[in-house]
Amino acid sequence: MILFLLSCLEPIYSNKKRSRILLIIFHAIFLELFAVRMYCLISEFIVGRLLSLIEKIISLVMWWFVRMKMEKITDLVEQLENLKKRVAFLESQRIMKISKISVAVVIMVMCLVPAIRTLYYTLSSNDRYSCISKMMYNLKTVGLISSFIYELTNTYVYTVPSYAVCVFYTIYCKTFSVLLQCNQLTTSQAVQVKTKCVEIFKNFENTFSFLILVVFTFLLCSFFKIIFLFAYGIKIASYPLNYLYLIDFTSHSVLVIAMVLSADNIQERVNHINLMFEPNSAMDFSKQYLDILKNRASLSLTGWGMFTVRKPLLLSLLAWLFTYAVIILQFFYTPSN
Repeated sequence: MILFLLSCLEPIYSNKKRSRILLIIFHAIFLELFAVRMYCLISEFIVGRLLSLIEKIISLVMWWFVRMKMEKITDLVEQLENLKKRVAFLESQRIMKISKISVAVVIMVMCLVPAIRTLYYTLSSNDRYSCISKMMYNLKTVGLISSFIYELTNTYVYTVPSYAVCVFYTIYCKTFSVLLQCNQLTTSQAVQVKTKCVEIFKNFENTFSFLILVVFTFLLCSFFKIIFLFAYGIKIASYPLNYLYLIDFTSHSVLVIAMVLSADNIQERVNHINLMFEPNSAMDFSKQYLDILKNRASLSLTGWGMFTVRKPLLLSLLAWLFTYAVIILQFFYTPSN
């Protein structure tokens, strides 16, 4: 939830005045950065810049959708916190440690990446062809400061919201996996806990289903943007390759892998919930739990029903990106005879 607060996202019932101020600040920064990107696209049309602009629009859509769902997200957190009391203390501490480390890594990336990019654009004389670096270089009196402020706000507006959603999704799924173990509970307690977990699982899917589709669209757009920019750099010899985009490519790849693996783990546990203990004819099964066992195959995490967030999705994304990367490189690259 800390990353949501850093993204100027608060529950609807929170301080309305502060929420409005954060809303105005966030959108003021967004509009300024969007205007700069639009100017760069108009000055010279490059497919990579168009994809970058689309990426920013998707980021804003993601931000608004999360804002509309903040009340439900807060309710999901509260429901999970109530169930956490039944989890072993060691596991609870481990999850909390992972959560804190994830938040610290995101904040570190948000601070280090702008500093690295600022130094790169300032010190590298070979990267004066890109629109942003050219604009910053022309501001000789405050070039270093203006470049750092731009990169910091750019990283903040477009990176933190997506990171917040991905980290929250991953940690939530990891917590679910621990809760569904229930090894220290009696059989009747395990039934109650697992029944409640599946109920929360369905609420979790209903809340994040469309948002996951938006997140994956955002990440795929980012991947294709990087591929197009590298392909354009290969085609135009005077246009230098910006290897700083590898930072975005690596970080987004890590986010995708973490989300898919955590989602796959929780779905594996939920769909095998009836195998976690031996059935007993004398056991007092609730009607709700029997319905869950009957329809357990339908319990899955999806991207608005268009795809299931399971391990095969990683292979599909890898094959898709590799195929289109080869096509794009062949389209841009024409060997000299």
